[in-house]
Amino acid sequence: MKIRFIGHSGFYVELEEMNLLFDYYRGELPEIDRSKPLFVFVSHAHPDHFQRDIFSLAEKADNVVYFLSDDIRRSALPLQIQECVRLLAPETETEICRLVQDETGRELRQEVFLTVNTYRSTDEGVAFLIDCDEARIYHAGDLNDWHWEENTEAENNGNFGRRASGAGVCPTSPSCRWIPGSGRAIGAVRTPICGRSARAI
Repeated sequence: MKIRFIGHSGFYVELEEMNLLFDYYRGELPEIDRSKPLFVFVSHAHPDHFQRDIFSLAEKADNVVYFLSDDIRRSALPLQIQECVRLLAPETETEICRLVQDETGRELRQEVFLTVNTYRSTDEGVAFLIDCDEARIYHAGDLNDWHWEENTEAENNGNFGRRASGAGVCPTSPSCRWIPGSGRAIGAVRTPICGRSARAI
């Protein structure tokens, strides 16, 4: 697994059988490998996590699928890529399957290639947990224990409790539950940690 930081919450992950792009909004993208599927993830509609430029990637790669938070309006999507888009609400699971030959090479069978689970965020949109044979990756979007300077400590704690109820994972707060799963380790985690929440660590 090769992970490239693009900027802000944007990351490009190269795996043996696929590439993944998370929350791109600016910066230089690496060369797209057309021989592998490209899966593009957008955690929410804020302009520092989502730019319509990502839709031009469908011209640079042969097999692109977009996993977008459902706070992004379908009307914002170009018509030519709508069949490649999955709009996902929190607490959703979706799969990408592929056809593979059986051991004899005579018959095709369907197998799960990629599984995407979404979790509620403490801000807008969703957090993603991605499972494939090669890796398990978590991208939090804007899921965090946000502490706003203009709020009192009681307001921050109360707001977090309301926002975090049922949220996926927030490493800065013991009140969040961990992501459920098979016990398989997560190989890469991206979660926001900033000065506003540093005192909660």
